Amino acid sequence: MIKNLKYDPFIIMFFLLYVLYSIKSGFFSLIINNEFIFQIKNFINVFLIISSVTSAFLLSKTRTKFYLAIFTILSIIGLFFFSNKSYLGFLLIISMLILASKIKWENILKIIIFSNIITIIFICFSAYFSEYYFLEDDRFGERFTAGFDNPNTLGQYSLMLFTVTALFSELKIKEITTRLFIVSVIFIIILTILYLTYSRTSLLLSVLFYFLFLICTIYKKSNQFLPRKKIKTLLFLFSFSIIIIQFYFILFFKIDSFLYEVNDLLTSRLWFGNILFNSIGFPNFFIGTNIEEYLPIDFYFIQIIYSFGLIPFSILYFMITKKFFNTKITLLMGCTLFVMLLETMTETYFSVPFYSIALFIIYSKKI
Repeated sequence: MIKNLKYDPFIIMFFLLYVLYSIKSGFFSLIINNEFIFQIKNFINVFLIISSVTSAFLLSKTRTKFYLAIFTILSIIGLFFFSNKSYLGFLLIISMLILASKIKWENILKIIIFSNIITIIFICFSAYFSEYYFLEDDRFGERFTAGFDNPNTLGQYSLMLFTVTALFSELKIKEITTRLFIVSVIFIIILTILYLTYSRTSLLLSVLFYFLFLICTIYKKSNQFLPRKKIKTLLFLFSFSIIIIQFYFILFFKIDSFLYEVNDLLTSRLWFGNILFNSIGFPNFFIGTNIEEYLPIDFYFIQIIYSFGLIPFSILYFMITKKFFNTKITLLMGCTLFVMLLETMTETYFSVPFYSIALFIIYSKKI
């Protein structure tokens, strides 16, 4: 990897951007009340966006430059005319994905693991300045946060680390028993952390992912990069079904009595979504809406569609789907995407690189 870093501009830029992004995301997820720190956060965000867009634009082909320029213009319009900052976050993600598309999957994993080791060390020192390490909850009592702003944030980060570790072990550890032992030990550690956080979503998904990992381990040819068209088709249909279900939930929440029980199970997520729909109506077609005052909207696709607009979202959804069907994946990659898609029913981390590896699975270079 060091050799590649010396000669490959895509790896160099992705490495530098992801390390800085990872440290920034981890640090600013801590509860440290300091005005100067908030000012630094804004400066780093602007620096990251400008650096990532510039490097992706200079290194990409003409057609990619065109798409990136269009989304950049859309981001500027959304920010200055509609006070909508949501495009900016995705502008950073798109730029990083353009770089990742030219980098081998193995190197992507190495960069992510290295960045998170540095981030964890940095967080361990910085967490000393956090306002609290446990959050009082009316339902569960004290929930462990490790200094993060929310126990669910810690839960999602733990889930991401678990999936990355399992995917890396699939790639580098050929001996099955050794791979099972290492991943099982990490699973026990992650499970302990998640139990203390009472993050139900991350806990259940970690258990599910572990069992899927066990199945993949004993399945022949599971670690080979193959088209796997049936799995891709099922995942596409699953994602599209989630979009329909989420819209059904927020549209008919007060009409279908059964949805009140679903709302209780999902801790008022339907209620928040229904408030958004009753206040704004259907999402705009061409430009997104600033929905900050209606947050939290923990239905991922609802939040993205309203923030982006139907047409921009549909274009992005089509491009990601097209890329997905043109790449090769291992069985565990498919299982990881399934778990991350399942999480979009309760969280909005699917496209956030610090908390999800999903889009890197789709866009990384497999050969």
